[in-house]
Amino acid sequence: MQTSELIDAFVQFAREQVHQRGEDFPIDDLFDEWRMQHSPVEDWQAIKASLRDLEDGETGRPFGESAAEFRQRNNIT
Repeated sequence: MQTSELIDAFVQFAREQVHQRGEDFPIDDLFDEWRMQHSPVEDWQAIKASLRDLEDGETGRPFGESAAEFRQRNNIT
């Protein structure tokens, strides 16, 4: 979808939501909701998996460790 088409789709969505929910619905919330409805399923599956990991206590690796590994793997000093 072209940028102008995306803008038109968002405007239509936003107008419908304001009509249904009222004028006090924050635009940031409108955009977040629109993005959720228009993002690829794989993105949301990855986000949900990450949230499950966090809930299970998985905090990932420290950035310094990951960065050092990346530099070594790519011969960066």
